[in-house]
Amino acid sequence: MALKNCKECDKEVSDNAKVCPYCGVKNPVVNLFDVLRRILLLLVVIFIVYKIVAGNSQPNSYTEAHSNRNYVVQPQQVVKESVTKVNISNLIADYESNEIAANNKYKGHLIEVTGILTNIKKDLLDKSYVDLSPIKKDSFREIKAYFNNSMDNQLAELKKGQKMTVTCRVDGLMMDVLLKDCSIN
Repeated sequence: MALKNCKECDKEVSDNAKVCPYCGVKNPVVNLFDVLRRILLLLVVIFIVYKIVAGNSQPNSYTEAHSNRNYVVQPQQVVKESVTKVNISNLIADYESNEIAANNKYKGHLIEVTGILTNIKKDLLDKSYVDLSPIKKDSFREIKAYFNNSMDNQLAELKKGQKMTVTCRVDGLMMDVLLKDCSIN
């Protein structure tokens, strides 16, 4: 039996005490198990909130059904958006040279890029993606191209090492250059 400080009144009480004899608070001593349990609970709550927020930011069913067509839906009209062909090495080099300038140049824009397929995976949130690298790899960075999960059957047919062209919207840099809303050309 050791003496520890009460979490409420800060007076010394037995670590086995169920109630503080000074202030009456239940379970006056915080142990490691309680701390870990609270941290785990907090992480679960954060994850649930994230899933709810991320779920609300998903494209609507019309956008998902037409995501491979590269159209921007506006009220009462459909506008064909232009696609810019970008060399994968230049894209990566621009982001390595100056991320802010590269974001100004590419972020939010629809691009077509070709590279060598190095990975076909799903992330922690079950989002399908592929990693593409330049033919002559002169950087540790690659491109992560994220797809709608409805593309899983097409992605399942791909092989590492093959050349691949995708059309995607540039999302910025987070270790690798991130592309979203991708389609296979």
